[in-house]
Amino acid sequence: MTLQEIENIRLRKFLPKDELNGFEENIKGILPSVIILFAGLGPFIAKKTSVSIENQYIFLCIGLSVFLYTIYAKLIERKLKLTRTDLSKEQNSELIAELSQSESWNNMTIQKEFYAFVFPSVSFHNGFKVTLVPTDKGVLINVRNRGSIFGRMPYNFGLETILKRKIEKKLKKAAHNTQ
Repeated sequence: MTLQEIENIRLRKFLPKDELNGFEENIKGILPSVIILFAGLGPFIAKKTSVSIENQYIFLCIGLSVFLYTIYAKLIERKLKLTRTDLSKEQNSELIAELSQSESWNNMTIQKEFYAFVFPSVSFHNGFKVTLVPTDKGVLINVRNRGSIFGRMPYNFGLETILKRKIEKKLKKAAHNTQ
C-alpha cells in the first residue's frame, strides 16, 4: 500500500476493499438474512395459511429488520473510528509498534503508517482483523470479523465492540504513559 493510499484512508476514514471482501464469503454471510426475510414473506405469498394476520406482520417485520441490519452492517464494516491520543503521527506509529510487540499481536500487515493484526477467537471462527492507522492526535481503528466456516456474517453479538474497546483502552493508557 502506497503512502498516497494510506493518506486517502485517513481522509475518508474508510478502508479500501481487501481479502475480506470476497464474493463467496459475503454471500454465505448474507444468505441467512435472506432466508429469514423469505420466511417472513412466506405467509403473505401462500394462498392458504393458518398464521393469523398479526403474526404474519410480526414475521415480516422480523425478517425485514434482520435483512436491513445485515445490509447496513456490511455497508459500514470498513469504517474507521478515531481514538484520540494527543500524540503526533510518528509517535502514534511508534506507540502501535511497541504495543503490538509487548502484547504479542499476530501481525498481518505492518507498514510505516498502516498496521493490520489478526486476533483469534473461538473455535469454528477465524477471529478478527484489526486495522490501525496512526494520525496526528489519534489512531484510526477498525475491527472486522474474518468469518467462519459458514461465511462472513455480521452477527458477533458485541465481540467486535468489546475487542475494539480493549484496544482503545490499551492505546490510551500507553499514550498517557508516553506523555
